[in-house]
Amino acid sequence: MIKADPLSIRAYDRLAEIRIKENDFPRALTNMRQALVLAPPDPRRHDQVIRLSLAVGDGKGALESATEAEKQFPGVLEFSIYHALALGQMQQHEDAMKLFDRILVEAGQERPTLLDADFFFSYGVACEQSGHYDKAAELLQKSIALDSRTAPRASNYLGYMWAERDQNLAEAEALILAALKAEPENGAYLDSLGWVLHKQGRHEEALTELLRATALLADEPDPVVFEHVGDVYDKLGKSSDAILYWQKALQLDPQSESLTAKLDARASRVAKTPLHPAKPKE
Repeated sequence: MIKADPLSIRAYDRLAEIRIKENDFPRALTNMRQALVLAPPDPRRHDQVIRLSLAVGDGKGALESATEAEKQFPGVLEFSIYHALALGQMQQHEDAMKLFDRILVEAGQERPTLLDADFFFSYGVACEQSGHYDKAAELLQKSIALDSRTAPRASNYLGYMWAERDQNLAEAEALILAALKAEPENGAYLDSLGWVLHKQGRHEEALTELLRATALLADEPDPVVFEHVGDVYDKLGKSSDAILYWQKALQLDPQSESLTAKLDARASRVAKTPLHPAKPKE
């Protein structure tokens, strides 16, 4: 159809739909953008392009599309939310938080229905990533209270944030367990549980949960989970196992300074250990 009529909007739409069903999101995005150029101005098309850009991790493309949509359709706050999400994907978390601040005020006056659990979750993530932890906790708790359907995601995020900061560890464990009750085979949630147990000094229990997490995430291994396993093995005095998992993590994240430091420190300790114990003087 496209070969016969390169300006066929319907053909590009249909091709994008087919590629989405095939999980070929990058090429589907290309087709959607082609349709967007050809079609009359329509906020729904911009919405589709931005959503798919965010889904494939194209933060820059999502930001450009959201900014253009804001110009074409002023007052449509959904595009401002996409703008904030794109800023977060580009690691511009402080700017994302400030934009969410503005949207909160505007939506509260004009479109309160936009202030749903997803909004407060994304807003809370932006605050956490920019170092505003108390504000993040407040927003994530609001997200949990608003919608039980999305509560596991926010519960896990808040529990893990507190575990990372050694705060409210009992409450953090309860939140993560609630998330796992809803999604018991979620490897990321199991990693969070293992980490909060480790932070409470329950290292054997932590190791069990973390190894379960690595098994569930075997198809898409996560360097953070491997690093956590290595840290727990190290705490248990099992140095060779710790090094093995830190090395696995470093292979997935070669720029990690924390992993490099841990492996260097371990190598330095080994180098200082004598090969043979000194014999007592007679």
